[in-house]
Amino acid sequence: MNVMVKHLSSKQIKDLETEFGKLDKDGSGTLEIDELQKAIENAKMNISEAEIKQIIKEIDYAENGKINYSEFISATINTKDFLTEERLQAIFQSFDIDNTKFITIQNLKDAFSKFGRSISQREIEQIMREHDKDGNNQIDFNEFREMMLGEKELAIATVDQ
Repeated sequence: MNVMVKHLSSKQIKDLETEFGKLDKDGSGTLEIDELQKAIENAKMNISEAEIKQIIKEIDYAENGKINYSEFISATINTKDFLTEERLQAIFQSFDIDNTKFITIQNLKDAFSKFGRSISQREIEQIMREHDKDGNNQIDFNEFREMMLGEKELAIATVDQ
């Protein structure tokens, strides 16, 4: 998601910064449960604190019980509209650092480390198991595209082209 954030236009970033700032009442740079609760109440939405905690858990990549700016952006952008073929290629290149046209286990380790997130061997194996469709311990661009867009969005994008 951090890679995706780096591919936003300056206007998109500015708009999202403004929205994030409105929610981040204490200026801490993170959104906490009470700030989200207040925003949801102001929007006249009826979502319980337990549901808000679940939302945070799902988008809290840093696993600190808060939503930072990058997590907020990645949760609010429309993936289908944002992930053009050009952006997908650029994000793929961020992982395929040895330019082999494949993302390997080592590429995943290196990329996550580069982005400041440690990843366990078990997590890497799970990524490969879920997204390496041909079982060659590498993720090619088509597998990556499907991983990023999801099968439903990929089918829609394919029909639209």
